[in-house]
Amino acid sequence: MPETDSAYTHELMLGDRFRFPGDTLGTVYGPVRTARSSYNLHWTWVYFSGGRSLDRHAFTRVEITARADKCSCGRFFEWCENECPWPGDLEELFMEF
Repeated sequence: MPETDSAYTHELMLGDRFRFPGDTLGTVYGPVRTARSSYNLHWTWVYFSGGRSLDRHAFTRVEITARADKCSCGRFFEWCENECPWPGDLEELFMEF
C-alpha cells in the first residue's frame, strides 16, 4: 500500500490526488484543479478537470495519495513568485480554470 499524507479538503493543491479514509472501494479522486473554501471555512468545493466537482465540509479528512510536484524553490506552483517553469500537465490543468 502506498504512503499517504493526511490532510483536510481545504488543504488540497493543484495536481493532488486523494481518497477519503475508510472508503472500502478505494476510490482515488484527482488530479485536483482547485479547492475553494467559503469565507468561514464551512464548505470546500474541489474542482477537477472536465468540470467535475465535489463539495464537502472544509475539515473533511482526506488521504493524499499523490502530492503535486513543487517548483525548484520548494513551493507549490500556484504559489510560486519566481516564475519557475511549470510541468506541462500542471499548466494544462491550471489553464482549464
